[in-house]
Amino acid sequence: MRAYQCLCGAALAVWLSTGAQAATISAMALNESVTSFTIGFSDTNTNGLLDFEEIESFSGVSGNNFGENPVVFMQILGIPTIAQIAAPFIPVGGAFDEDSWANLDVWLFGGDGNPSSTAATRNWSYQISGLDDPVSVVPLPGGLPLLLAGLAALVVLRGRRARA
Repeated sequence: MRAYQCLCGAALAVWLSTGAQAATISAMALNESVTSFTIGFSDTNTNGLLDFEEIESFSGVSGNNFGENPVVFMQILGIPTIAQIAAPFIPVGGAFDEDSWANLDVWLFGGDGNPSSTAATRNWSYQISGLDDPVSVVPLPGGLPLLLAGLAALVVLRGRRARA
């Protein structure tokens, strides 16, 4: 019985270790027209990319190209495609469709009563941290539960033989 409990505990540990990873994207400003920003997210689908529904925090961004007085934007409304960094998110109810959004290559920021504003991805350099190398991430195989069930059955049979 004790071996069965150890096996169940090991299976639970494997299952819990396959969860989401906390990650951060740092966008460093390449010119004086915008500020740097960070995005904290939890990679729940383990694809190694920022997806809109995974965003947990955003530092905000401001810039001089948003008007005469710099405006601070505290929300991300649209995400551009950035190779190995972010999956695109098309703003809902806006003037964009999938094709036009993909061709724009911009962030869409908004919030705090300010009108939304776009900013080109080329204004920043990007670094992602906190994730394992996406190439080395191995998904939980479908056969693992079957393997664990077979091992549990062997443990139970061995326990019955030892008692007999």
